[in-house]
Amino acid sequence: MEGIFAIACSLYIAYGKIDKSKLNQLRLKIEPNKFKAGRITIAIADDIPLFEDRLTVELQMRLKSGSVTGAFGDDFAMHVSRHSDIGKINEKITVLIKTAESAGYLKQLNRLKLQYANNSKSEKLKFTVAADGVEGEQSGGTIKGDVMISLYVEDSGNKKILSSPNAVSYSIKSGSKTAANLSPYRGMLAIAKHFSVKYNSPENYQNVMDRSAITATEKQAMVEATRSMFKELQELIISRGDRITKESIEYIKYHVQGSDQASLIDIGTSKLKEIPKEKFDLIEKSGIKIKATRSGDYLKFVSVVDEKLVLFSLRLKIRTSSSGKSERKFYVETGNMLY
Repeated sequence: MEGIFAIACSLYIAYGKIDKSKLNQLRLKIEPNKFKAGRITIAIADDIPLFEDRLTVELQMRLKSGSVTGAFGDDFAMHVSRHSDIGKINEKITVLIKTAESAGYLKQLNRLKLQYANNSKSEKLKFTVAADGVEGEQSGGTIKGDVMISLYVEDSGNKKILSSPNAVSYSIKSGSKTAANLSPYRGMLAIAKHFSVKYNSPENYQNVMDRSAITATEKQAMVEATRSMFKELQELIISRGDRITKESIEYIKYHVQGSDQASLIDIGTSKLKEIPKEKFDLIEKSGIKIKATRSGDYLKFVSVVDEKLVLFSLRLKIRTSSSGKSERKFYVETGNMLY
């Protein structure tokens, strides 16, 4: 969906709307096997008139090959010929089109464009829309934006660059609450530090969890230590009451926005949800108080006044297969207070 979203934004910036036919034509032009050599670049609009200005829109894309099978190029052409779809992409494109008039991210892009187009000056505006999942992955999770949109503004008279560049970032989800997938051991250590709480005997967890588990006994010990560590973390944070308010907002803000301050866009099959970066400013200004509550394998960070309002949750997931192989996941998940 990162690639689909990038194409949709490119078309909207260039033509003021998202045309499904043009979007799908562009999908056919993009061959994922070329991502290995770097970004694919496609001209969406080349020096077209915009009031007194000239507008250029360029799409750049490099996604992880395994995540785009069937969505672009010849693979997508095969689905078209069979009237089939993958990952319900067609339904999600329909949502992008239906929400175009009300979506905050498109209003933001339009404001960015009109800021210069309506200033009664002759300028060259160049938008670069880049979807680069490889770059984000290489950041180790600090960069949350899947799509970055940059605007370069040049005075057409003297070639002076006026802005280099204005940039906005978007983190793209598709029906997922997950803001981060953390290592259980190191993730819980970092959380304890962030919330200024200390484990009674952290070395006990390190001796079991900070190494590879090979035997069945070692694996079982790791599972038990993980559950015990999370239970203690829950108790420590809960004991601080509403004194965790500031740290809670800062914590989820970082995991949603990252170092690039990305806005989160969740594209479902029936609706689109957004967490703009301004959302956290509104929460801070509201004066809301946050506390933590335990709910099974969840630690929920909720409003003191109404526990149904959830800022975010920490979730521990441990699953053991019939063969004895255990899977341990530790998630940071967005709550309904953010949407």
